[in-house]
Amino acid sequence: MEYTCRICGRQHTIYFGVKGGDSTEIQKLIEASTHNIHFHKKEGIYFIDDTLVVLPAVLLIPTAYDTPLWFVTWVEVDRLLYDIIGDEQTTIECRLFENLPPYYNQSKGLRCSIQHLPDVDNKPLITITEDSRLCTDQQKGLSKAALIRLMDVLHHDKTYTGRVGRNLEDIYLDQLATRIELGDE
Repeated sequence: MEYTCRICGRQHTIYFGVKGGDSTEIQKLIEASTHNIHFHKKEGIYFIDDTLVVLPAVLLIPTAYDTPLWFVTWVEVDRLLYDIIGDEQTTIECRLFENLPPYYNQSKGLRCSIQHLPDVDNKPLITITEDSRLCTDQQKGLSKAALIRLMDVLHHDKTYTGRVGRNLEDIYLDQLATRIELGDE
């Protein structure tokens, strides 16, 4: 699905899935840490000092199209709460570990919850619980115009591409029809 860009006048793809690579916040912690902080990574999940767990999860935002917008991002969970995940469906309180640029640049630290579904290999689903634009958008959905504004930024904002230090194509944006592959790569 394409649209005419308001910035350059060219046709661009509407992406319904946004996935960054490894957590930039984890990388900052590792680079800035002394030997006092212990990091352990297992199956794509970071364990920090046996008190904090940082794991990938999926935030769904309904759109005016039939397909929701997917952000694959990172959440931080208290280790004690993480340890209760078992074979039952579980909802755990947590916080967003990263901002969701370029549209939700102030989202890091927002209170949220994740829903773990034991019979599903996909990443947990995020529900934003703290009052914010992101919470409102998740509850009410994005209009076509709001989604197009987001696409304009994704395609042209150098601040966004510079945030991860790579080209837009390297950030791994994927156009989706009805679902996104959520398994580990």
